[in-house]
Amino acid sequence: MRLSWIFLVIFIIEVWLLITWGADIGIVMTLLEFIVSAIIGWNFIRLEGFKLLTQMRYDVQQGNAPQIDAMPNLLNIIGSVMLIVPGFFTDILACVLFIPWIKGKLLQKIWLGLQKNAKKNSQRHSIIIDQKDE
Repeated sequence: MRLSWIFLVIFIIEVWLLITWGADIGIVMTLLEFIVSAIIGWNFIRLEGFKLLTQMRYDVQQGNAPQIDAMPNLLNIIGSVMLIVPGFFTDILACVLFIPWIKGKLLQKIWLGLQKNAKKNSQRHSIIIDQKDE
């Protein structure tokens, strides 16, 4: 439910920015910005997707599960998808996501959230076996 509200707010912001900024810079420049950002996003997806698959393949070949090291590449892919989506706000969010120290802070929050969630789930699903000495 919360995710649908986030998408609704992003959609409203996108429409508002499209109307206000699009009127200021004109339709040609607006369409040009959308096309250029989509091309950049597509190229980033190709590069980052290849890096991510290569890293995951290497981890699996070494007998390890893909690690958290793949998360920066995953965030780059998310940013790239946001560049492909037409709109000023998603382009701004994507560019902010590419800033290394912001990405680091976001990765830290994601990692802490994953640890907290894993701890909560392990406590919820733990089985207690009561054995009586005979």
